[in-house]
Amino acid sequence: MEESRRHFLRTLAKPAVLTVGGLMALSPRNMLAAVLNRHHVVRKGENLTLIAKRYRTTVINLKLWNGLTSDVIIPGQRISLSAQYKSLPLTTINRPKINTAKWKNVIAHHSATKNGNAKIVDAAHRRRGMENGLAYHFVICNGTNGSHDGKVEVGARWLRQIKGGHVKSETYNANSIGI
Repeated sequence: MEESRRHFLRTLAKPAVLTVGGLMALSPRNMLAAVLNRHHVVRKGENLTLIAKRYRTTVINLKLWNGLTSDVIIPGQRISLSAQYKSLPLTTINRPKINTAKWKNVIAHHSATKNGNAKIVDAAHRRRGMENGLAYHFVICNGTNGSHDGKVEVGARWLRQIKGGHVKSETYNANSIGI
């Protein structure tokens, strides 16, 4: 609630909203409701341009925030006055640090099996004595064993940025992404 109160006060303090001798586009009660709830219920005779001007935004933003593909709105429709999502903090984004200078080639393999996924191939490679398991950086699934057709599964080798085990050449294993 404290954040909503601050947002309301910041909005109210903007010169375009309230000026000495000027008119307020909304009553204080409506302004408070609009800022706190961040939505507007369309009334008869209203259009996106009118609503955008009233809330000091653009038609483009209203369409983006509400998933509208045209300017058509109907009475009773609820229009969001702000984005319904927040940016993720960088600490929540889990991406490996990629050494772009290291990777020079992409080697694509075909497993020649009717079914499988990264977990199954990883187990098979471990049974063959590969200490890091799955020899590939990525596996493209074929729609079997609970994986969707075309789904790209990321292997531990990619996450750890270690060499592949997909070909006999150590040079290619060291500088090639295996799929």
